[in-house]
Amino acid sequence: MKGNNVRYLIVGTGRSGSSLLAAILADCGADFGLPQRTEWDRVKGAFEHSGLHKAYAWQTRANKLSNAIIPDYFGRNYFNKKCERVLAETIRCTRYAKSSKLVWLVYRFKALGYTPKVIIQYRRFEGYAASRYLKFGWSMSKTIQEYTDVYETALLQLHLFGGCVVSYEDVNDMQQEKWASALSLITGINKEKLLTARTKIVNPKSTEIEIPTIDQRVNRLHSELEKLKGVAFGDSGIRVGHIETKDHLYAEESPILSAHGRRVS
Repeated sequence: MKGNNVRYLIVGTGRSGSSLLAAILADCGADFGLPQRTEWDRVKGAFEHSGLHKAYAWQTRANKLSNAIIPDYFGRNYFNKKCERVLAETIRCTRYAKSSKLVWLVYRFKALGYTPKVIIQYRRFEGYAASRYLKFGWSMSKTIQEYTDVYETALLQLHLFGGCVVSYEDVNDMQQEKWASALSLITGINKEKLLTARTKIVNPKSTEIEIPTIDQRVNRLHSELEKLKGVAFGDSGIRVGHIETKDHLYAEESPILSAHGRRVS
């Protein structure tokens, strides 16, 4: 990717492995606008710029005023301008961004004149649900709602702006390399550098808890993410490069979406 206006955005839920992916990218030289870290706590997460949290907080306040019984449009516009100002200051000198709330700010990057590239980091729902419950005590309904809201929105962003999909389980599996191929095509970072950083950073982990998922919406969403992992997308849902997946070898610039968002052969 060329152009100083390109920004690489790691989007996904919290507890999805995004800090691990950010650590790998940072080890390869990716600039998150934060001091270089030699180690990080994979339980608490890392690599989230405080400016992104401030921008999201301003956006949340603006949305509350819009949805009030008596909407305050003057106040909403004020908070939206504060959000844009903080976001612009945060991303001016950094190429990479990561936050569990970043998915709700992506459209603003485009409005500010940047070219967003979306890196969707996802995890199997079972592991995500267990992590959310053990750390925060979330109910299953709340967990399902966040998972589906975030990843359905992220998939829309992927097809609008381009990027790739990365599986947490694949990053942790030393036999899997396609995630690095797609990430290399999107970011320009050498694939071997990504794999070397993965070997240095990833620690062997035990098998995740098996939890039966009865929500069909979650199952369909996870299946869609699984189909798209290891594939690099250019603007407007165009597959780029030659990345072999389990069932297909996608040719360069093979369109996957029609004008109405339907899959085409």
